[in-house]
Amino acid sequence: MSSKRDYYEILGVGKNATDEEIKKAFRKLALEFHPDRNKSKGAEDKFKEINEAYQVLSDSEKRKSYDQFGHDGVKANFQDFDFQNFGGFGDIFDAFFGGSQPSSRSRRKGRDLHKSINISFKESAFGVDKDVYVERIGSCKDCDGSGAEDDSSFVKCVSCNGSGQIKRVQKTIFGQFAQSAVCQECKGTGKKITKKCRTCKDGSRLEKKTISVKIPQGVSSGDTIKLSGEGEYAGNDSVNGDVYLKINVSEHEFFSRRGRDVILNIELDIFQAILGDNLEIPTLDKDTKLSISPGTQNGEKIIIKGKGFTDVGGSARGNQINIIQVKIPTDLSDSEKDKLKEIKDIMLNRKDNPKGIFRKFISGI
Repeated sequence: MSSKRDYYEILGVGKNATDEEIKKAFRKLALEFHPDRNKSKGAEDKFKEINEAYQVLSDSEKRKSYDQFGHDGVKANFQDFDFQNFGGFGDIFDAFFGGSQPSSRSRRKGRDLHKSINISFKESAFGVDKDVYVERIGSCKDCDGSGAEDDSSFVKCVSCNGSGQIKRVQKTIFGQFAQSAVCQECKGTGKKITKKCRTCKDGSRLEKKTISVKIPQGVSSGDTIKLSGEGEYAGNDSVNGDVYLKINVSEHEFFSRRGRDVILNIELDIFQAILGDNLEIPTLDKDTKLSISPGTQNGEKIIIKGKGFTDVGGSARGNQINIIQVKIPTDLSDSEKDKLKEIKDIMLNRKDNPKGIFRKFISGI
């Protein structure tokens, strides 16, 4: 009878544990006992034991055999592992738990470009078409970006045998892992050029391009628009980078923005506030009439619905919020003060004391 501990016991799971439960238990224990993190005596042996259990229980066939025949049913060769020869704690888990292990040849991508564009407040509200000028590395038109004189100027790369990648097998405590890297001889194309393009030599040329951009309604300063494929070229068998366009919205002379709402401060004198008035005020669309009720207070908000912004991609508009600011005169003449004092006496003798901004004003006269 084998003296080895039960694999389920080692991982702390039941015999009916799911693959996900086994993986979760292993990861927790591996993090605890990995020698890079745990320097206590016996941690390395414990880690190897945990790994051995996981290699069996994470493999459906090995697990089935182990469940039927125990340790005798699995004949795995768990050789000693040299931690110093591995790429470190992070490398182990990157490789084992879905790290960046390319399964097929990936195409190179060109450099991304970052630009900014200024638009007006009103353009941010309703959207606008703009032209953006970029200077970038583009593909040569004479060779269509291949870098070769013609189609017959290519041969298969002998270093990677035309795959574009160099593969190497690495043995770890988890088993063997195949890792791939871009072939440096052909830069991942799988081909070598025997006769280069006479115009560019490498398939690329400096170019200036005008890109038409549709800026949607509702954008704000700091928003970024991605122009896919408008960045730089990276050579044969590559994809262009992208252009990231940052929006800068200019401040308006009298409007400001709060979410979807437009804010407008309206200045009234005390007589307009007391007696009321009819004003013509601006909106994002056109000027409109606004009725000021008698007795309007300082700080009062008058809302015009549907005259604000939309969200990007939305349709419902916010409101225009008109905030009343009553201006108190400070340069009155003596005769003006006398007239106001007469009004003050009249108001103070009323049965109902005056309220609001006029009361504050006359009390100081």
